[in-house]
Amino acid sequence: MMETVIIRYCTARVVRHVMGALVFVAGGVFLLVTGEDGVFAWLSIVFFGGYAMFCIWQLVDRRAGLVIDDRGIFDRKLNVGVIDWHDIRGAYVDRVAGTAVDPDRLRRLILDGVAARSR
Repeated sequence: MMETVIIRYCTARVVRHVMGALVFVAGGVFLLVTGEDGVFAWLSIVFFGGYAMFCIWQLVDRRAGLVIDDRGIFDRKLNVGVIDWHDIRGAYVDRVAGTAVDPDRLRRLILDGVAARSR
């Protein structure tokens, strides 16, 4: 029986993105209020406002981004469902940034899963 690893999106990174987007939205509002370039102001408000809403949705959505378990690997971003261990020939950890996961532990779990499929 393999240990299940659940990796969620980095909350601190998403919060930073929301704050940055809101700065640009405020800049667009400031441009509108001062009577500056209206097109640039509206583009800033719409684009960065939309991005801020997307990031807020990521904060509210607590579904796992990546799950490694006995069935295989599930990555929500890939949108292909669970990748069965029998379909994986090899794997490596390229980088684990912004998560509370030990890269060596993750590497061992993935290699154990790949080894288990060959049994």
